Amino acid sequence: MRTIIRYSKAFQQKVVSEIESGEINICKAQSLYDIKGGSTIQRWIRKLGKNHLLAKIIRVEMKDEKDKIKELEKKVKQLESALAERVNGILKNELILGETLISYKVAKVMVKEAIDIYNKERLHMSLDYMTPEQVHAS
Repeated sequence: MRTIIRYSKAFQQKVVSEIESGEINICKAQSLYDIKGGSTIQRWIRKLGKNHLLAKIIRVEMKDEKDKIKELEKKVKQLESALAERVNGILKNELILGETLISYKVAKVMVKEAIDIYNKERLHMSLDYMTPEQVHAS
């Protein structure tokens, strides 16, 4: 049977205070007071103490790294937009989905058919005049 130990708020504050004052560290407190669990004291510090004692993630970056990341994110958005426009163009122009459809249900069926044609029947120059299904099968 598992034993659950409950520590009083006063005891938790005493331990946190001793750690924050530098009298003892977390490992010493665990052994000194026989506190089980690796994260118990850290939770107390987070809840009752000052957060400066917990491990923090520090990101070290070069001066222009943020600008490069923003530039790359912008490029990704442009490429995603271009891809979406390409797919819309194919659906409208090549697969005759440019007309107004009578219902959502009809539109859903037609888009599914268009995707099947695109993947299983339409030859792609960039795939050496094969369908995507043929390329993935080989």
